[in-house]
Amino acid sequence: MIQITPGIALILSDLNMPGKTGIDLVEIVKTKLGKNIEFIFMSGHASLSVMKSDVNISSYAFLKKPLNIEKLTTVVAAVLAKNGSQF
Repeated sequence: MIQITPGIALILSDLNMPGKTGIDLVEIVKTKLGKNIEFIFMSGHASLSVMKSDVNISSYAFLKKPLNIEKLTTVVAAVLAKNGSQF
């Protein structure tokens, strides 16, 4: 079961996790909870290639691991600004 704390505007998630994927997380948050939350995905792999899904993964920001802190803060600020939130 997933619970969302009020006020969360962004989730940073790996694409590959034990038992689930980042896409699974998007589907749960967007469809079951109906929340308007942005996502940034990260992975040690070079691309956003993932299994079939109704979620358009390419519409989300992507960071390659290992993460660069300057790049991370820039992407977080850009994604939040797009959603009208502040960083």
